[in-house]
Amino acid sequence: LGIRTVQDLLLHLPRRWEDRTSFRAIGLLRPGAVETVQGTLGSPRTKNPKRGMTILQVPLSDTTGTVYLTWFNQPHVARAWQPGASVVANGKVEENFGELQMSSPELEMGEERIQAGRIVPVYPLTGNMQQKWLRKVMFQIVPAYAPKLPETLPPALLAGQGWPGKGAAVVEYHWPRDFGLRDQARRRLAFEE
Repeated sequence: LGIRTVQDLLLHLPRRWEDRTSFRAIGLLRPGAVETVQGTLGSPRTKNPKRGMTILQVPLSDTTGTVYLTWFNQPHVARAWQPGASVVANGKVEENFGELQMSSPELEMGEERIQAGRIVPVYPLTGNMQQKWLRKVMFQIVPAYAPKLPETLPPALLAGQGWPGKGAAVVEYHWPRDFGLRDQARRRLAFEE
């Protein structure tokens, strides 16, 4: 990725974004769609349909229904989440044998929403790096260090175009509050190139 400095990390920009601002009721999930839901975890169940294959399914329920969070050959996932915990899950919804499921969804618990409840960046990756890990790093680094980037454009130009300063543009581009502000940040950063 060519990241050697904090500035390199700040300028490792997302290639796209996913709008995860809306939560869908589990009873309204649409097979084939990528959805974000919130619910309570149930007790996990494990299936071994053939030798060497383990399927872990954890029910996630709200007042409207249940979706099964599913992992293949990852039994350790069951130890990370406790039945009764409230979590947010994001993933592609599928229907198998009359049950809705999400295979290998991204899960998040607690009040701090990095992976859901917001517009989420999708970064270019390499090797075994995972989006969830890089997002957590960027969520800490970008707001702390981007405001320290030196401004390179004259204040009159920024004001005339209605653009934010460089630091604010970098923050908004990584973690946009809405797509209009993201586009404004993109124009600001592109002008400098």
